[in-house]
Parts: sequence; structure tokens; C-alpha cells
Amino acid sequence: MNLQGMAFDQPIFATENILYPGQVIAMVIAQTEQDAIEIAEYASCKCVGYSPITWQNEGKDQWDKSWEEPIVSIEDAIKKGSIFPDCPSTASFVSHIWKITRPGTELYWVNLSKDPLDKSPNLRKEKIDGASCLVVENTQISGEQVHFYMETQACVAFPEDDDQILVHPSSQSPMEMHQTVASTLAAEHNKVNVDIRQLGGGYGGKTEQAKFVAAPVAVAAHVLNRPIRLAMKREHDTAMIGKRHGYYGQYQIAVDQGNLREEDRGIIRGLHLKIWADGGAFYDCSYIVSNCVQLRIDNAYKVKNFESQLDVCRTNKAPNTAMRAFGDIQGKLILENAIDDGAFSIGMDPVEFRRKNMYVRGDVTPFGQALSYCYMRDVWKYVEEKSNYRKKLKEVNAFNKANKWKKRGVYMIPVKYGSGYNLVMIEQAAAIVSVYSGDGSVSINQGGVDMGQGMMTKVEQVAAYVLNIPMELIQIHSPTTKSIPNPTSTGGSTGTAYNGEAVKQACEKMRSRITEFGYKLLKDHGEDWCKEQGIDFWNHGKAGWSASIKRPIDQHPKLIWQNLVALAYQYRIDLIASFTAPIPGGTTPIPAMTFKPNGENKAIPGIDLAKVPSTAGVVDSFVGFTFSAACSEVEVDILTGEVKILKSDIVFDMGWSLNPAIDIGQVEGAFVQGVGYVLTEKLVFEPKGEEKGRLNTLNTWTYKPPAITTIPLEMNTYLYPRSNSSEVPENPNGLFHLKK
Repeated sequence: MNLQGMAFDQPIFATENILYPGQVIAMVIAQTEQDAIEIAEYASCKCVGYSPITWQNEGKDQWDKSWEEPIVSIEDAIKKGSIFPDCPSTASFVSHIWKITRPGTELYWVNLSKDPLDKSPNLRKEKIDGASCLVVENTQISGEQVHFYMETQACVAFPEDDDQILVHPSSQSPMEMHQTVASTLAAEHNKVNVDIRQLGGGYGGKTEQAKFVAAPVAVAAHVLNRPIRLAMKREHDTAMIGKRHGYYGQYQIAVDQGNLREEDRGIIRGLHLKIWADGGAFYDCSYIVSNCVQLRIDNAYKVKNFESQLDVCRTNKAPNTAMRAFGDIQGKLILENAIDDGAFSIGMDPVEFRRKNMYVRGDVTPFGQALSYCYMRDVWKYVEEKSNYRKKLKEVNAFNKANKWKKRGVYMIPVKYGSGYNLVMIEQAAAIVSVYSGDGSVSINQGGVDMGQGMMTKVEQVAAYVLNIPMELIQIHSPTTKSIPNPTSTGGSTGTAYNGEAVKQACEKMRSRITEFGYKLLKDHGEDWCKEQGIDFWNHGKAGWSASIKRPIDQHPKLIWQNLVALAYQYRIDLIASFTAPIPGGTTPIPAMTFKPNGENKAIPGIDLAKVPSTAGVVDSFVGFTFSAACSEVEVDILTGEVKILKSDIVFDMGWSLNPAIDIGQVEGAFVQGVGYVLTEKLVFEPKGEEKGRLNTLNTWTYKPPAITTIPLEMNTYLYPRSNSSEVPENPNGLFHLKK
């Protein structure tokens, strides 16, 4: 099965058309890695010829010749009408949230006829709900970003007896790799074992796109009946694999001037957004990312009249894919630019402007999910205090008055982030806990992939806490589909929360079973016999069976747990416990969303429409929300454009952290990756000629991830102390009240 991807539209090997530079045509097998690279590069340059693309669509013989020209920008795609249609014939279930409109929204104040590519700022006056408002019209672009994981895309496959195959892909998504390999080989799923070791980074780039690395390697291993290893060159990886989606947004924001009531000055009376994403050449997971943008673009603000409309453009680039925060950063860049414009239009302090419009507990999002555990304003106040914002603002203003060629700025931004996959079917995780009678050590199989985020350590902590045994006795295994057959992809901040919950529940089953067995022995044999056997955990207080004792027959002390487990085996007590955890929360479908009407849904060259009565689908609510914020002070050299981040204070809402050291490290890494996105990283494509659309920024000579000079000179990271908002009850759906 050559066509893969979420819409079954992307070929593992291109057959008739090449839709982007870097698309795979074939794979070279050689004795050495260097030989394979040289042969492939020679074949690409000398042995492959190209002619204008030929589009074929059902019921349409010919498209305008202008469709032969590469489309390499969102603007070009909008002009051309190159918009991915919902419900393509290859996958009628693929659709996206076209509009989010808060119930009761009125849009009489919006210029609905505005040209999508009209980027000229405009300021006008309107009356909304009787209040005099300033309406700002403007646009914002957020670009693409390379994942730049330390370990490039890689895979090793071993053919095994009885037509089985073992595959080690560098992927965050063992189930997707398993299904892809099985379908590509036309093999039963029980013949394929996907075993994933710790990755050298992922950031979302090793979810959908890893299929197009694992599948060819598995095919080669199967056909040649020998082990095959592929580790991609950085340049090939960057050219072939999609990136963070670029977005273009056009907005109109209406702000109350306070003429009717002074206390209403600064209230956002309306916000209208039109957004376009750069999806690249194939669907990939662009619709899932766009749904996340739609469901998070309100950020921390309650706006009475709110509508957001989004389309995904097809361009001749690598198919853009999942990346850390899953569209959230792009959507918030567009939104926060609108918020800045709104504050500036009425001359209001942006910090107070944001605070005035923030959600409070009990508010409802535009798509209809209640914020039952919201404390956004508390976090905002905490950041303001920790960063000493008011004092810093005075210092910045004084510096700017005294300096002509260097200027400073200080700013605060909030983040409300919805957690989960918005699809109940995959809101689950499984775990198997096995105890060895010989020494009481514990082996745990689970479905989470560790890619440097510390998930394994935190899951091990969960198991040690629940079982009340030292971490040294516990081994957490990486996912293998032979043991955990349907593991949900690790991404979207679900790794620890989901797999930790499954491990917790399985360990609780085992603990309960062993505890019951111990008390049964006490009842049957009495206290003295139990002491003699070294299993009297009830006499050791909080330590319980983790207490170390030495019986007369022992050469060295043992844990009571070890003695009890050995007896459990003799009594044929089950020392294996499994659990599939349906993750609580997020089970209610989103009530307020609009899918594209069939009349608006148009075929484009190469993509036919399925014959469906409606494009509507189901999107489920978030499992929960985090409420975070940051404050940064920067300095800009007006002559050279050089930027220094002098100080950043970051407050992240973890709930109750299982491991603050790991969590703070993750927050710092994510922040710096975001700094790279907005300050140093830029993709440059060949603008014209025969190689129009070729990506020119393939490695660190031309593409600049954040470096030591990019990092804030002072960076303070805080995990928000949940006790600061003790009046807001805990969300019962968290793992030990952990959010991530």
C-alpha cells in the first residue's frame, strides 16, 4: 500500500507526480552509508528528468495551465484558490473546524467583504452594543520552523522467522508506525513488532512523517531478507520532512473607548479572525493542527462577539506537520498582535488591557467548554510580582529617554493551553506490571515514548510511589507493540499524564492484590509465623513492605516486599497486572463549531471530493487547561538590529509537579525553542527559475536555531504554586493533580 498519511494521499515513493522538492522517488540500498548517499545523489542529479505536472481529476479533463506553476507561499495559494478541500475522495472522514463562532455573536461591525490579501492597517469607529468602539484592522504572519531534533529520522528493520519483522523507528507514534508497516507489507499486524528506543528529540516531527522513513526500510528488509538501517543526512531530513505550519491571519478587533461607561474602557467588544495555514503538498495532520488553533486562539481572553475562520492552503512544499504546541504558538502570535493593536489604539497599558479581558472561573470559551478550574488572573498577578514589572517598566522608560541608538522594551504575555487530543478514541493508555519472584524487581511495559522529556523517570516515580518500593527495583520499558498493541502517540503533553495514569492504575491493582495476600497469611498463620517469614509489613508503619529486615536464614537484609512476593509466587498469586486507562475529562463533544458547507468545499487539481451529505465531524473537548505567563525585557540595537534578551521570568502551570527539576528543564527548553522561532529561524525558498520552491536553508550554515547568544542573559523559571489559588478546586482528572 503506497499511499499513506491521514488522508491516504501521500505516496511512500512518488509514482507520477512530484509535488515538492525533497519528495522521495526511491531508496538506494548499499553496503555502506556513504555509498548509498553518493548513489542517491548521483541518481537525483543525472538519472531523473522532469516535465510539467499532469493533473487528473474525476470528471475534469484539464486544469488551467497556471496550475503547473509551483505555489510556494500562502499568498500565492489564496490568489490561486489552492485550498485543501474537506472530505477528499481518498479519506471522506477528513475534515476540519471551519469556523468557531461564540453563540450570540453579532458581526454587523465587521467588514466581511475585505480582500483576504489586503494587509493595510485601518482604524475606524463603530458602535457595538451601544458603546463607542475603535476597530483596528490588521494582519500578522507567523512563519514555519524546522524541528531540528538532534537525531535525524532513522529506522532499523530486522526480518525474523515465520514472516515476522522487527522494526526500530525513531518515532513518537508506535501504533501509527505499526499500522503503516503492516499495511505497506500487506502483513497481519501480529507479524509486525515495532520497538521504539529513546529518541534523540522529536518535537512532533517524528509522528506522521516518520511513516515515510519506517515503511521503505521495512519493505527493503522484507524483500532482501536482511537487516536494513537508514539514518538520514541532516540536509535530506530537512528537505523531505515537513515543518511547523506557517500561518497568515487577518483580524478586526473592536475596543470600547469608555465613552458610555468609564469602567468599560479597554473591554474588547468584538474580535473577528480569518486565518490561512500553509499545509504543504499533502494533508498530513494539518487539519488536526488547524483544529487546535481554532480551539486555542481565544487564549486567555473573554470576548462577547467572537468568530474565527480557518482554511488550510496546499503549497508545493514538504507537507507541514505536528510541532511542539501543535499550532498554539502561531495562533497566539496572530491573536496577541491583535491584542497589542487594541491596547495601542486607546492608549492603554497592555498589561492592564490584557488583565481587564481575562477569563475568570466559570466563563465559557467561544466553542462552549466551561472553564471550571480557571485561575488565569492569579497567574498574571504572580508573574507581575516575580518579574517586578512595574519597577522594570520605569527603568526601561528611563533608559529609552537617555539612549538614542539602543532601546529596551518589557512585556508580559499569558497562555491558556488546552490539553489532550480532542478525540476520545485515543484518550487512553495501557500498562502491564510484572513482578519477578526471585528478587521482587518489577518490570513495567507501557506505551509512552521518551525523547528526552523525562517521561520514563516520572512514570517510574509513579510506580515507586504507588507500590511503595525503591525506584532501583523498577524497570520501565520503552514501547513495543508486541506487549502494548495499540499505544497512543506521545505528543501534545500527554506522555506522562496518560501513561503515568495507566501505570498508576496497574500498580494499584498489584498493590491491592499483594496487600490482600499478606493479610490473608496473617489470618491463616498468625503474627509469629508472619514475622518469621519476614512479611509483617503492618508492623513497620509508613515504611511498610519497603522496610529492610534480616531473617536468620538470610545472608543479607531484604525488603519485606521481596519476601512477600516470593511467597506469593509459591501460593500461585498472579504477579502480573494490566490496566487500560480511559483518560477522564474531554469526553464531551465541542458544541459550538461550524464545518464547511458543501457549497463552499471545492475540488482542486489532484484532489477529488467524496460524495458525502455533509463535511461535519466530531471534535471532543479538552481534558483540561493550563494557565501560564511570562515577562521578558529585551534590548534592540537600532543601527544593527541585534537583539538581546536581558531577562525572562517564566511561570508555568504544572498543577502539582512530580519532578520539578525535569519540568523546569522542559519549560526552559520550550521557551528557548520559541525564542528561536520568533527571532532567528527562517526558511528561505528559491523564489523563481527551474528550481522555484527548493528549500535553501537545510543546515546550520543557513538555518539558525537558537544559540548561546539567543538565550536570555537572566532566565528565571517558576512552577506556579497551586496553593496561591486554593479557592479554585483541583481538577480531579489530573494524575496526582499533575497537569502535564
